[in-house]
Amino acid sequence: MHIDAEEIKEKYGQGRLIFEYFGELTQELVPFLFERIEKNLAGEEHVLNKVRRIAKICLEILQNTLHYQDRHELPPEVRKSLLLIYAKDGQFFIISGNSIQKANLLKLHGRLSKANRLKASELEKVYLQILDEDELRSDGAGLGIIEIMRNSQNKFRYEFFDLQEEISFFLLECLVGRDKSRETLEIIPTAETPMVHLNAPKGIMSLSGRSIPHNAISFYRPILEWFDDYLAEAQEHTEITVKLEYLNTSSSKCLLELLKKAEQIVEGSRSVEVKWYFESGDDDMQEVGEDYALIVNLPFEFVEFQQI
Repeated sequence: MHIDAEEIKEKYGQGRLIFEYFGELTQELVPFLFERIEKNLAGEEHVLNKVRRIAKICLEILQNTLHYQDRHELPPEVRKSLLLIYAKDGQFFIISGNSIQKANLLKLHGRLSKANRLKASELEKVYLQILDEDELRSDGAGLGIIEIMRNSQNKFRYEFFDLQEEISFFLLECLVGRDKSRETLEIIPTAETPMVHLNAPKGIMSLSGRSIPHNAISFYRPILEWFDDYLAEAQEHTEITVKLEYLNTSSSKCLLELLKKAEQIVEGSRSVEVKWYFESGDDDMQEVGEDYALIVNLPFEFVEFQQI
């Protein structure tokens, strides 16, 4: 099997192609390619806040590929590398490919899988940890993967294809811009868990009903993970609506964690408002909201309503 760049473009390309390179990579070529990438991105509208991130990802990919080629012997016929950048609806898709020895495949897969399991809030901590590890003194690939994800702010997609008996082709896709498949999250209410509505484009988050699950951590995990993704590109104004009848202790801890995450939005120039609804006469739920208002640095609006 050989590397077919046109077939990869046809299968994985999304939107408008704004940069492409397919060929053997050398140290002398990297600055030239990097300059071309920056030039092509400069003509894109509404991309100023993403240009630096895209350029950093591409540079990291090119350098990682070079480092790998320098340290591992690859047959001349499979030394070609691929780099594509597509633009579509405010999103940018970076697709890269290079050959690797199958002996290194399992290790690379493990690093990518581990990176994909990290929450956005954990990336910086892991990045600093790797800086101090022996891994950095070898090929730096572990640090490079984390650095790419820090700039992408999205999960990786990747595949491996057989080229030769001992060689595979590694294809990596990075998305810069909010992943539209994760823009909204809807959870249907039950007798123990609330209705959840999360909408990133509108900056709206609401919880209503009962929150008394036996395992609150399990229930709130996807909500907190969604919120981690939202923090990367939060709207100018975010509205959090809480309208709960009952709230057990473990749920209250998870809700507090969510509100503390929302404080990170306020640290910039953006705003957050919490609307706390409580039924007339329900002093307990009113006091819970007031306690939260004292703990977190967010504006609260308390809304009393009559149960129908």
